[in-house]
Amino acid sequence: SLYFKTATPVTSFTDYTEQIPGTAVAFKMVAIPGGTFKMGSTDKEPFHKADEAPVRNVTVSPFFMAEVEVTWDQYWAFYGQTMSEGRTPPETVYANNSNPDVDAISGPTPPFGFPDQGWGAGDRPAITMTHYAAETFCQWLSKQTGKKYRLPTEAEWEYAA
Repeated sequence: SLYFKTATPVTSFTDYTEQIPGTAVAFKMVAIPGGTFKMGSTDKEPFHKADEAPVRNVTVSPFFMAEVEVTWDQYWAFYGQTMSEGRTPPETVYANNSNPDVDAISGPTPPFGFPDQGWGAGDRPAITMTHYAAETFCQWLSKQTGKKYRLPTEAEWEYAA
């Protein structure tokens, strides 16, 4: 089963590098101390949107976040190890993205084009993923490593930025 059940307890709140088992792919996780910050924006700020108001104090607990976004190398490791679950092979995604049988996790549906949108693969950020694909990647990574991986909350993302 793809789904993760029990996490290895955190014994040290320090940065670490995670190697994805069975691959040459690794990534760095950064320990981010909790704290309080002002989240939101006022209508006087450039590019302000109504749903960003009001400015408020938000407190986040300590958490870990990857140093950079998930890369194509990381995503393709997930993809390759779970392809037996009915996903479209990568070469099909790239060769014929107009195929109506390409599933939503493998790549974008037409007219969006190549999954990397021409930005490049390898250690470049994996883009064009659905929220479901990102959640599924986190479940898979958790199962592979024994550590609980998840998407950051909006508050965690803003605090870390």
